Amino acid sequence: MDTEQNGFCQKDNKAVPLTKGCLQPSSYCPHRSACMLDFFEKNGSFFDENETEIVKRSNNEDTAD
Repeated sequence: MDTEQNGFCQKDNKAVPLTKGCLQPSSYCPHRSACMLDFFEKNGSFFDENETEIVKRSNNEDTAD
């Protein structure tokens, strides 16, 4: 069974897949400085396809929605 690694959005009070990143990156969030979703998104680090380890996103991958 495949399970997706989730972070927790304190602003929306729900689990969010780490590969999706912040759901509202342009709106104010009082928790942003401690947010794992924001950290992974800004640093380009995500779990590999097997979700076994964190890897850097390559520069040629599109990061915009």
